[in-house]
Amino acid sequence: MKLWKELKQRVEKGVETASHKSQQMVEISRLNLRIRGKKEDINRLYRRLGILVYEAWNENKGERLVLSGDMKEVLQLIRQFQADITAMERELLSVRGKVDCPECGAVFDRGTEHCPVCQAPIPHAMPPSTDARNTASEPQASDASSHRRHSEPIVSQTVSSDKNEPDGERRTAVASDNPRALSEFQTVVGEAIFVCPECGNQLKELVDTCPYCGEKFL
Repeated sequence: MKLWKELKQRVEKGVETASHKSQQMVEISRLNLRIRGKKEDINRLYRRLGILVYEAWNENKGERLVLSGDMKEVLQLIRQFQADITAMERELLSVRGKVDCPECGAVFDRGTEHCPVCQAPIPHAMPPSTDARNTASEPQASDASSHRRHSEPIVSQTVSSDKNEPDGERRTAVASDNPRALSEFQTVVGEAIFVCPECGNQLKELVDTCPYCGEKFL
């Protein structure tokens, strides 16, 4: 009976650990997709800003350049999206159990009292909130597409000429109940694709190791 009880406890502990790890991988993938979506939006704004600058410069025959209201609005959006990326990158570190050094920017495990690179003292970071873990267990649309739906009405007010720009690759929906550590996504047409939760690159098939960053999956 004692042996059976110990075996049962080990199995329950293993299931709990695997479930937590799977949720963590889904959350990492979600944040990576959101960051990638923000960067794509910034690149579109860069192109729009370049068009506006050239048109203003050309109208003045290259003599002077004055920032228009559209230019200022695009610049403000770029700054806002960059701040969003910084916040999501810090959240990503927290989910992975990492912190970054405020002095040199080195990344290392949470709980380290001094930076292993520059020896600067590190304030103890709070553990990742349970709310973030719970959101990973709920089915939701790809954050890149979700972000696109929220950001497009704002950008369209100043980036009206980008309507003819070809749309990016199709967004996917997160299969949050996947028991594997490698997060699986389902396309609209039902074809399964796989995304590395570490680097965010799409994988051609279900593999044990990412060919891009070397991350190993459970």
